[in-house]
Amino acid sequence: MTDEAKSDGKKPTERLGVLLVEDEPDSAELMRAILEMDSHRVVEARNGEEALARAGDSGIGAILLDVMLPGIDGFEVCRRLRADPATAHLPVAFLSAKSRPEDRAAGLEAGGDVYLTKPISRAALIQAVRWLLDPHREPGSLPTPASPPPQIRPTS
Repeated sequence: MTDEAKSDGKKPTERLGVLLVEDEPDSAELMRAILEMDSHRVVEARNGEEALARAGDSGIGAILLDVMLPGIDGFEVCRRLRADPATAHLPVAFLSAKSRPEDRAAGLEAGGDVYLTKPISRAALIQAVRWLLDPHREPGSLPTPASPPPQIRPTS
């Protein structure tokens, strides 16, 4: 573990967790491993209903949300999260193989903070999660290595 991963001075179990919403087991397993190697606590959900049920759990600090899910899709999950006062504050990063400008726009319109396209590099995933969990983050400040710049939702 690097000093950078420990930079907040908290033990991994004291940190806010990441809700990983991904229906593809192989993708979920890989992302979980990457995040855990960076000392993040990961809670998983396989569909939109599970995501909504787990998002309000204490200790969740950010959500990685696949767009294409069985049942309720990621865009609708995000809309419902934003409409619920208990979860409206949680930062959401969409993860999707859909990379058209209109897909990105739909994600940001649904309330996502950032829209990342798959496949996502290990470095970009870690950087995005650190940014999402940073209480001092500034909108539009997420640098993404070796990929097109993400589209960040503007704030009013």
